[in-house]
Amino acid sequence: MSAIASITFACEDPRRVAEFWAAATGYGHVEIPPERLAEIDAVVEPGSWAVLQHPGRIGPRLKSPAEHLPIHLDLSADDVEAEVERLLALGATIAERKIDPFGAPLVVMRDPEGNGFCVE
Repeated sequence: MSAIASITFACEDPRRVAEFWAAATGYGHVEIPPERLAEIDAVVEPGSWAVLQHPGRIGPRLKSPAEHLPIHLDLSADDVEAEVERLLALGATIAERKIDPFGAPLVVMRDPEGNGFCVE
């Protein structure tokens, strides 16, 4: 079984949305290693995204922006490949495999209606 790892919001101003949700939930900004941040900034406009996490690292991260979707779920699994196979059997499809902003592999999938989500 998966747990919700991230909830991603579509928004025009990711920093403003992040500040709102940080104040509303007590979440804080995620510290990203400088070398990984440089890689992200090379492909994504600086300031065009934000990531928050609960101070105790419990519950899902809050991220922005989602690409053309009002909300996007990331699922966390102990065994990513086994979870992907389980979800495929339930009717999901694989859209692509890639590396997330934190350097971890993830699988982009679609539910039976075509809604995107990721397994990490």
